[in-house]
Amino acid sequence: MKRAIPAVAFDILARLGLGGLFIYSSWYKIQDPGLFADAVAGYAILPACCVGLFALILPMLELVAGAALIVTKWSREAALILLALLLSFFVGLSQAWIRGLEISCGCFGPDAGTPSPLWMDIIRVLFLLIPVIWLVVRPNGWLFPRPLKG
Repeated sequence: MKRAIPAVAFDILARLGLGGLFIYSSWYKIQDPGLFADAVAGYAILPACCVGLFALILPMLELVAGAALIVTKWSREAALILLALLLSFFVGLSQAWIRGLEISCGCFGPDAGTPSPLWMDIIRVLFLLIPVIWLVVRPNGWLFPRPLKG
């Protein structure tokens, strides 16, 4: 079944854009996990014993999922991982905002410019959910099509 050109274009842009964004956001965290661990600790969700491990695992997961979204046939599975990550980011940011914590989101590194208010980070996450949800529920993908079972 052929897909409409706008759907194909959105599919490609969503894969490249989201994949690139998550690869980019993982880069500083991989380069300096200690600094990222400090940002994670600021959320005051995880016990201190888990912060370091989380700061090592999360960036690798972002990197692998972002790369898989761009270059593999498992784009739907990669999008599911990114959906789970974005939902967890939404919960973490929301609880920090509700609790009135004065923290940086830690998304793109310490040199990402002036930190934005947490409510703006929450809106950014909600905006990013649109293409991720599309990639999860879209019809048969164009770049790496899957055979339709009948």
